[in-house]
Amino acid sequence: MEWEASPKPGRDYTMTAVVRGSVKSMVIAFLVGAVLAAAFIAFRYIMLDKLEDAGELKNRFGIRVIAQIPKVHKKRVWVGIDRLFARMGGLTLYERDALMLKRVAAQSVMAELAALENSVIEDGIAKTPEFCGTKGKDSDSGSPASKKVRVVFTGHAASEEIESFLSAAEWEKSYGIKCVPNILNDPSAVSAIMDADYVVLVEKQGGSTCTQIERELEALFAWKKKVLGFIVTDVDAVP
Repeated sequence: MEWEASPKPGRDYTMTAVVRGSVKSMVIAFLVGAVLAAAFIAFRYIMLDKLEDAGELKNRFGIRVIAQIPKVHKKRVWVGIDRLFARMGGLTLYERDALMLKRVAAQSVMAELAALENSVIEDGIAKTPEFCGTKGKDSDSGSPASKKVRVVFTGHAASEEIESFLSAAEWEKSYGIKCVPNILNDPSAVSAIMDADYVVLVEKQGGSTCTQIERELEALFAWKKKVLGFIVTDVDAVP
């Protein structure tokens, strides 16, 4: 009798009202969780400073990207979202094209070296040792010069990856191509870099950081070394 005489509740606690309230709470919880997850990913991206897009190199350092070598990341978190954005941006790469892109990168490097040599000749400047390839001649004897143009490939990509890239590409005999360890971690790499005429930086998507790349470039520029460009490996690809 006391319960019947008590005031009625302010809300209608029917099954429909309960379901509607539960759905509303779930939607709000999902939106709050999505916002927090996005904030965490953005904060982690900023703090880790990982190289996630090859376009960052051109925009940040003003040096061209020679090639992007694709690879499928089946176990990486959010790889599906990465592929979706890649398709939307028209930057889809296929892993089956990796070998062809390595060869294209080699041809691009050799084409730039040939253009540099031709520009020196057209300007009427005497050839320096770095341009003494098989096409050049010694100024004294007139015989073909035996010294090759020395190009080293280094960076934060693993040495095995760089060696794999170099072996897959086709290089002319007039160029001395060499893989050296990272200059920030291995003292022996410094002397190898100093003996080289040109440098190509091989960086790994998700493995190299922009801070590390900036330190590499600072050292190379201090040593008066010409950086031809970047090759980015492990770029998100579609199987």
